[in-house]
Amino acid sequence: MALRKKVTGGPLRRRVGRVADINDLQAVTEVFEALKEQACSPEDRITRFAGECREHLASRGIDPDPSTVESDVADAGFEHPDLEWYCARVINLAHVLSKVAARGDPWTAAGLAMDIGRASVHMAIAGFDREADGLARGRDVAIGARRKKAAAWRHLAHSEANRIWADKHALSASAVARILQKRGIATHVDFNTLRRAIARSPKKVGNDG
Repeated sequence: MALRKKVTGGPLRRRVGRVADINDLQAVTEVFEALKEQACSPEDRITRFAGECREHLASRGIDPDPSTVESDVADAGFEHPDLEWYCARVINLAHVLSKVAARGDPWTAAGLAMDIGRASVHMAIAGFDREADGLARGRDVAIGARRKKAAAWRHLAHSEANRIWADKHALSASAVARILQKRGIATHVDFNTLRRAIARSPKKVGNDG
C-alpha cells in the first residue's frame, strides 16, 4: 500500500499532506520520516502565516505595514469579521510577538501566540480557508458603504480633534479621543481605532499616547 495525499484548507492556507492507514506499517514509517524532514518550529509557522496574510492584503491593495495595517484595513472599508480584518490582526500580533520575544518575555509571547492561534481558528470557522476567493467577490457594494461611513466619522473626528488641539496643544491622542467620545463623536468606533485615526491627523501637535 502507498501513502495517500490529503488536501486541506483553501486559497489562503492550502495544505497538502500525506496519510497512511494505521495497519500499513511501511506507509506509517514514511509519514514519520516526512514529518521529521518537514517539521518546523512554532516561530516558523507564525512567520509563514503572517507572511500569507501580508500577501493577501497586498493583493487587495492594502499596505501590510504592521504599524498602520489595522487603520489601513479600516480605511479600506473592512471590519470584523472580514478576512482582511483578521489578516491585519494576525500581522499586528505577529509583529508585537517578535518584539516581545526579542526582549525575553516568554509568557507574554505565549499569550500573543495563542491569540494568533485563535484568530486562525476563527478564520477557519468562518470558511475563509475554503471560500476566500468567493467571499472576496460580491462585497463591493457593502464595502463602498462602509468606506463612506468611515470617511464621515473620520472627517468629523479630525476636525473636532484639531479644534481641541488648537486650544490645548499638549493633550495626547488618547486624551482627545476620550473628549470626542464624551461629546458623542464616533461612539460606535473602538476607542483605539479612534485614537489611531486622529493621531494621524496632519494638524495634530500633541503626543500619540
